[in-house]
Amino acid sequence: MAEMVETSVSEMLADYFAALSHPTRIEILKLFRENAELCTCDIMKKLKKCQSNISRHLAPLRRIGIVDSRSEGVRTFYRVKDRDVYKILDIVADILYKHTNERHKILRGFKS
Repeated sequence: MAEMVETSVSEMLADYFAALSHPTRIEILKLFRENAELCTCDIMKKLKKCQSNISRHLAPLRRIGIVDSRSEGVRTFYRVKDRDVYKILDIVADILYKHTNERHKILRGFKS
């Protein structure tokens, strides 16, 4: 039974990270960091992408519960459901920054 629960948790984590695993989705989340709520048309303008592209990337974020939406007339507005998602993005960015610095040090040592 514990193995089954562990698999479920692993699957949930993998699904969450999969929802984050596209550059456009990260860009969308960056927009929400700066703007509490945006309609699809605002996201389209800011990222210079078509409506179907934006909708395709919002769908997994919404399905997994990273973003939430509300309708107002013909417009749909989106927002980040739990801003702790930015902690995840910041931690990964910090890790990548450290790895990049390490690679730069190695390369500088090679040129010496």
